[in-house]
Amino acid sequence: MAIVVNRSTRVDLPSVDPTGYDPAVWLILTRSRDNSDYSDLKARGVPNRYWKITGERLAEMSQAEKDAVEAAELPALKREAMVAVEARTEELLSTRGFLHGGNRFPLTPLFRDLLAGYDTLRSAPSFPYPLSIGTIDDAGAVAFNSASEIRSLYVSAVTRMRAVYDAGADLKAQIRAAATVAELRGIVDGRT
Repeated sequence: MAIVVNRSTRVDLPSVDPTGYDPAVWLILTRSRDNSDYSDLKARGVPNRYWKITGERLAEMSQAEKDAVEAAELPALKREAMVAVEARTEELLSTRGFLHGGNRFPLTPLFRDLLAGYDTLRSAPSFPYPLSIGTIDDAGAVAFNSASEIRSLYVSAVTRMRAVYDAGADLKAQIRAAATVAELRGIVDGRT
């Protein structure tokens, strides 16, 4: 049995039969002398991405080499972080909604469109007052009886959306400004 480490991806497979592994692709560690470096890296918790293969030896990268690995990963990690902020924004709007008059209303994309339409048409003579709108948990519905009540609901919704979007924009600015993976990982989305 042997330990094999892929020379390009640094994926390690312990306790395998080495006969099925091409030595040009895999570093094959068969004796305890060969795998002492591997055991040391594992014992110290060094991530595989910070391993390097020199000749037929496994070693930990220098700090400069680690920094280069992180610099290469940073653009993709920033894109992932931006997508996470956008997903969290939609989650907050859809699941937490907004408060108005002591009631919590949804802010799903459909409700946002409906609310914009209600606000646009609120003064039309044919507007169907009273308009009953369900709360986020469908526990009840609230009747809105006038254009000013619809406008007030709309303003509450827009205020909440703006707060969530602005906080997301601040997070995105921090993500864009992050110069290292450590700085990027230090950014926390604390929005509620």
